[in-house]
Amino acid sequence: MRILLKHPVAMLGLLALGGCVCLGPRSDEGRMLAGKPCKDNATEAGEVYVELIYGDKAMVAKPSAKPNTCKVKGGKTALTWYGPEDQASPFTLEFEQPLPGYRPILNSEWDRVLNRQRVTAKIGGVAEQSRHKYGIRTEWGYEDPEIIIDK
Repeated sequence: MRILLKHPVAMLGLLALGGCVCLGPRSDEGRMLAGKPCKDNATEAGEVYVELIYGDKAMVAKPSAKPNTCKVKGGKTALTWYGPEDQASPFTLEFEQPLPGYRPILNSEWDRVLNRQRVTAKIGGVAEQSRHKYGIRTEWGYEDPEIIIDK
């Protein structure tokens, strides 16, 4: 890395070839994901994401969410679920009850840059903390993680 920093032409060449000299959440292939990873023990606001794990590359019997519980701030959060990279088999999200103010932004869109499926929702405001179980359905099975929405 020292050589690249001492030679700006080499650095520009790396960037032109799609390299990234920035820090932040990345997909398995090193591409940047939108926002920050959702955490199960902190209330997040802004753009956050949950990664779904399933398929041949994951070598798992059923899908899972990373994290399994996501705690977000109501009215101030855009939550995105990302499917695995290069996974042709889609996922669907099934909610037991509607999320407050759920407004799909990009409902089940294939992200060509990241080469993965994504679903994004804006989370509406709530009067008090609420818990929402949802399902991830794929050809590999079904899993039911949870979203906690804080006021």
